[in-house]
Amino acid sequence: MSRYDDEYYIVETEYTPTQVFLSPTTETSERSYHYKRLTSGKPVFFVNGFKERDARTGDKRVVSDVMFDGASFVVRDSIKPFLDQFDIESMQLHPAVVIDDHDVWHDNYWYLNFYGELDCWDRNSSEYEYLDDDDDTDAMIDKYSLNPEVLDAIPEEKRLLFKMDGAATAYVFAHKRVVKYFLENAYTGIRFFKVANFREGDQHL
Repeated sequence: MSRYDDEYYIVETEYTPTQVFLSPTTETSERSYHYKRLTSGKPVFFVNGFKERDARTGDKRVVSDVMFDGASFVVRDSIKPFLDQFDIESMQLHPAVVIDDHDVWHDNYWYLNFYGELDCWDRNSSEYEYLDDDDDTDAMIDKYSLNPEVLDAIPEEKRLLFKMDGAATAYVFAHKRVVKYFLENAYTGIRFFKVANFREGDQHL
């Protein structure tokens, strides 16, 4: 285990009946926003991914401070000044609009767009298996350990947040400085799992 396993946390959504799980609109999907830097100032748009099901079941979702679209997420305006302090590599804060189930537009959000990924999990210390014996690019990782040689070479400010590369599930990882800020302000819709303690599946317990 490396010291970084105690400094970093895996970022996850809240799994509750009222939590919104975002889905991009068709127009936003066509912008390939998941893996390239966005140059237009036009916002990305999201809706409740379970809107149709909720209409049938009567479930009610609540717009929270943080809402996830896959591994990445949107944050309220109030969070942006904190993140703007740092020069985080391969990440941009892009304007986002969340359209709720009543067609109300919430335009006070910013999408954390990770247009680059960082492969920094340690093949010697992590527990994993490859999905395909002939393809060693993406691994199913049961237990992470972070590679100090990779992280030591990157200034801390540039790696306060990053999306993992080389793994089948591209989790976002957050440094303890970021986690401290979110927890102290009790922002809703987000959870953190310390890398040293996390095993795949813990997020669903």
